Amino acid sequence: MVHSIYSKNLPSHENPIPHAAKVNNLIMSSAISGKDKNTGLYSPDKERQIKIAFKYFRELLTSCNCSPQDVIKIDMFFQDKSDRRLVNKFWEETYPNINLRPARHSHQSALPKGCIFQITFTALKKD
Repeated sequence: MVHSIYSKNLPSHENPIPHAAKVNNLIMSSAISGKDKNTGLYSPDKERQIKIAFKYFRELLTSCNCSPQDVIKIDMFFQDKSDRRLVNKFWEETYPNINLRPARHSHQSALPKGCIFQITFTALKKD
């Protein structure tokens, strides 16, 4: 049976969906963006949006009782795929050991107005 996960540390979605869902030990997230939780707005500063999205990513992992090492794959969605270079700083902070990084795939996507970046992840929680 699916178990919905909501985090008080992330902005709510505009649609009636959880931040993540869990079946047994498999966890999949909904989209995580860099929308400011307090204002509901996206910063025009691309690096700031990405920084906020990675902060929410780590906070959602905590809400799921997971760590970055439980993540198998991260999908990253970009309004402009050339912004991938801006992600690497936060990627390396989250995964400093090159031998302990999950798979990563970047996609170009039509994102909500003002949003330049979103993350989704798949994690397998160890017992």
